[in-house]
Parts: sequence; C-alpha cells; structure tokens
Amino acid sequence: MRAVDFILEQAINTTSVYDIEMEQLIAEMEVYSAIIGECEKQSMILEYATDASVFLEADDGTADDGGADESDPGEKKKRSFFKKKEKNGEKTDEAKKKWYVAAKEALIKVGHFIMGIFKRTPYDKLIKIVENAPDGTTWEIPDFVFDLNTSLKECIQDYADLSAILSDHFVGFSNTRADNMSAIDTIVDKIKTRDADLKAGSDSQKYASHSSADVLTLLKGLKDIWESDKVKKLKGALRDLEVSKKDLKSVTKDEYKKFNQATKSLYQQFNVINDRTLYIVNPIVKAQKPKKAKKNDDSSNGGDE
Repeated sequence: MRAVDFILEQAINTTSVYDIEMEQLIAEMEVYSAIIGECEKQSMILEYATDASVFLEADDGTADDGGADESDPGEKKKRSFFKKKEKNGEKTDEAKKKWYVAAKEALIKVGHFIMGIFKRTPYDKLIKIVENAPDGTTWEIPDFVFDLNTSLKECIQDYADLSAILSDHFVGFSNTRADNMSAIDTIVDKIKTRDADLKAGSDSQKYASHSSADVLTLLKGLKDIWESDKVKKLKGALRDLEVSKKDLKSVTKDEYKKFNQATKSLYQQFNVINDRTLYIVNPIVKAQKPKKAKKNDDSSNGGDE
C-alpha cells in the first residue's frame, strides 16, 4: 500500500460512517426521551385528576368501556378514563425499552469506535520506521499531540464509567439515583474541561521539530494504552453491553437527558482525539517514499501509435 493510500484510508474510514450511525442513535434516544417525558407528564395529570370528564372532552366514546352501562354516561367516561391511563402506561413502558436499546447501541458504537482508534494504527510498524530512521532525524508534529495519551486514557475511563452507570442505574440500582446522576455530571464536566484544552491546543497549530526519541515515547505510550488493563476492561464492558437483556427500570426525564448528553459529548471527544492521531501517523508514513512503478519500454508495449 502506498503511503498516500494509507493516510487517505485512515482519514476516510475513521469517522464518516460512525458519524451517521451515531447521530441516528442519539436522535432516537432523544425522541424516546421526549415521548417518555410527555407520557409521564400526562400520567401525572391523570393521577391527580379529580374530574375525569375534564380530560376526556375529546373522547368519542369508542374506547373499550369494559361493559359499562350504556345508560350511564358518567360510568362510561370513568371506565374510558382508566383505560386511557392504562394505555398511556403501556406506551411509556414501550418507549423506555426502545430508549434503552438505542442508548445501549450508542454506547456499543462508541466502544467499537475506541477500538478502531487503536486497531487502525499499526504501532509496531510506525515504531520500527522511527527506530530505523537515520540519526538526527526530526519529525514535524504539533506540540499539542503530546498530551494525547493522557486525554485518551481519561476518555476511556469515562466511557467505562458511563457504561457502568447504564448497567447499574438504568437496570439495577445497586447505587443510589443521586450518586449515579452526580457521576454523569462529573463525566460531562471532565469532557467539557478536556474540550477546552483540546481546542486551545488545536487553535495554536504550533508545529515543532521533535526527535525520534520523543516520537517513540509518544507511540509506545499509545501502544501501552492499547495493551493495558484499562482497555481490556473496556472490552469486557463492551461485551457485557452487547449481551445485556435486562429491562429498563424507572428513570426520570432529566436522567435520560443527562445520559444522552454524556454519550454524545463523549463520542464527539473521541472523534477529536482520533483525528489527532493522524498528526502522529502522517509525518511518519510520509517519510516512507512510495516506490515508483516501472515504466514499460516502447518496444514492450508496441510504441506510440
């Protein structure tokens, strides 16, 4: 494979498809969250309603009245009222199940995206290229890339924490609701802080000549993360999500909203970090000149016509 082909493959395959799929999943989560919120609002109104007829003015009387006395309009409306309440509850439960599926699928997508950051980068080959470079070789790499390893490790930990919250709070409740929601707030705050740092570094776009020793430290650090227990645990959390069949427990509208925000923000940050890896890969790969194809002699191809 030519160097330019490798770079193009890295740039194209990393985000385009995932962006479309993630946006779709995030949109689904938000739609189901909105449905759940409206259903819960209606349920609360119905729960505290003292006069059922007030909420049934639009009722056309076609609902199943369970054998209500046709001569008693009040009894018929009363039965219709509770029938609507029951159907509203069923609609809420169905929306919750669909939200959980979308939320789980979104986290699974993020997990596979993280794996892709590592799998698409041939660390051993890049390390060998740098090690075999002539003495005194320097590499033009932006300074901000050298903070990449720390940001990547923090993001992976945030992903593991968010996955655990989905499994615990939304389907188990081994921790309290308040503790889990506070944990999500902490994750979102950490993402925002890293976003500011990443943006500040990107805005400067300051390139500098770095020695082979510096670049090797960066590459070996990334390889160490890939081979670390942190990523092994992430793989385990990803497998747990993929096989999880648990039902969603009671969750509030604000809790759905927080989780949606955290998932979307975390994916967007991984996207930024993934793009930053190209700042490391590109100068190393470009240093390897692609071989020129041999030109055929005029005599071998019949010459010019």
